[in-house]
Amino acid sequence: MSPTFTTTRPLTHPITLSAAALVLLNDFVLRGAAPGWLTGKLSDVGWLILVPVGLAAVFSWIGVPERRAQGAGVVLACATFTTLQLWPPLGAWLSASHVADVGDLIALPALLFATLIWRTPQWTTRLPAALGGTALVCTLIADEWAVPNEGSW
Repeated sequence: MSPTFTTTRPLTHPITLSAAALVLLNDFVLRGAAPGWLTGKLSDVGWLILVPVGLAAVFSWIGVPERRAQGAGVVLACATFTTLQLWPPLGAWLSASHVADVGDLIALPALLFATLIWRTPQWTTRLPAALGGTALVCTLIADEWAVPNEGSW
């Protein structure tokens, strides 16, 4: 299996695409319909799946070996998410809508889904990896531009 396959094809893995859909569904539908604790964590779960996969693909594209790219993606996603929840100034600098919440750390086990994605390449779709990358970037943009329902924050 080539490094290109194992680090970029996961962008079209059903779990990756489902995580993107979860983030968008949560931001544009669920938070407005049923604001609360659960909807506050769903986007965290989605992003903790998307970020390591996206980072591993980027690291791979710049020449980092597959295993190191995947490990770096998980470690960097974990460190960044944890720092965002424990240090409010970083979150405020990155996004005006971010609210630091130590309780969000309960979503960290979602990082395990990234490793499941890499261990099940046979599940990837036949879609081009660039389409998965585009979906990830579009999800990021839509998530940032989503107008949060006041009751959900």
